Amino acid sequence: MVLALQQGGVTLWSGSYPDNPHANPWLSHDRGEAPALAEGLFHGMSRGLARELATCRLAEIEVKGEFDRARHARLADTLSWSDLDQDEQSLLAPVIMVAEAEGARWDDISRILSGDLPISMVLLDSHGITLDADEAARRAVSYANQAVEQGGAFVLQGSTGHPGHLIRGVVNSLQSKGPSLLRIYTPDPMANGLSGEQVAEDASLALRSRAVPLFSYDPASVESPLSLSGNPEQDADWTGHTFEIRDGSGVLEDVKIVLTLADWAVHQLRFKKHFTLLRKGQLSDDMRPLSQYLDMDQKSRAGLSAYICLPDSGKKKIYAKVSSAMVHACEQALSQWQLLKTRATSSGSAPCTDQQTAAVAPGQAPQAAPEPILQDQEILVERLLALCGYSSDPAYFKQSLRDFLGKSAKDNEDGADNVQH
Repeated sequence: MVLALQQGGVTLWSGSYPDNPHANPWLSHDRGEAPALAEGLFHGMSRGLARELATCRLAEIEVKGEFDRARHARLADTLSWSDLDQDEQSLLAPVIMVAEAEGARWDDISRILSGDLPISMVLLDSHGITLDADEAARRAVSYANQAVEQGGAFVLQGSTGHPGHLIRGVVNSLQSKGPSLLRIYTPDPMANGLSGEQVAEDASLALRSRAVPLFSYDPASVESPLSLSGNPEQDADWTGHTFEIRDGSGVLEDVKIVLTLADWAVHQLRFKKHFTLLRKGQLSDDMRPLSQYLDMDQKSRAGLSAYICLPDSGKKKIYAKVSSAMVHACEQALSQWQLLKTRATSSGSAPCTDQQTAAVAPGQAPQAAPEPILQDQEILVERLLALCGYSSDPAYFKQSLRDFLGKSAKDNEDGADNVQH
């Protein structure tokens, strides 16, 4: 492939030759100019391919003795991308643009999406939601939805918190015949106020809290172009979440809550002003859990405030009062999720749950529930995250790579002994 990179955060870690990870040709341009750079690269590469193929076609015509100067003299100048068949077009290396979402202009993106050039545009978004964000970020978080509204192009909204969905989406975008847009939530530890070991969990919470719901839109799929595959509890407004707390006697017990956008945002330092930490004794009769508060109408909310429950660093239960701005952000996230569900249902891909099973005829044995599509990928991801220190088990994070590899080698030896026995 050929990469068109936006200067800035995208090239900060990869913009100095030879200290970059790219095995493919790449160019970078000024901030905001990456779409035009990708478009220019594609036109230049396709013209070069067309000239080479024109030479091949002229040679075939000459061999057959069918060359006619009046008809074929200008073939090399007139042959264009649209004149090539599918096999010929597949000879061109994919052109992929990678840019920060807030540094890209919608007019440039829309122009490419409205055409037929197979350019993949990847927008890396570290915001997730637009609360307290600047104007550029507020526009950027809606680019995926705007691309779906425009229609005609493959669109993916993903998160690094679900690698299986992201990898499948990238493959599908490269296989689509026309342009594609991928908006990917990529949390930035410094900008979002996260520690390094919290990044993977934050990306996962973003999709589980409906802050960045997963979806793909494929106009080539006539029956169900919009898919919500990968989202947990697709038939519900919010998902469930369980965490451990330590009671007064030191015993750990599980606490189940309704996971909202606020339960994701509370872990980020940038949203600190939207939460007021409380102890259990500070809860009053005029406070309601956020999930209940969101179910109330405006009249019923009068005089009430919302709060969420979470564990502190010592696994003690604490409470956080939620600002009105954060409540509004939750309402927007819920409205967007419900709109996606409606669109997916109307397009023929109704949400399904893990508990959904096929109808069973009388006297017929029930079929086993289908295995999750990404089960193997998720197991692999969990093990890789554990190796990187992103496991929920703190023992993983404390051990060294030598300890980890030593344990893996011992497990392999034990497994081999078991096989022999």
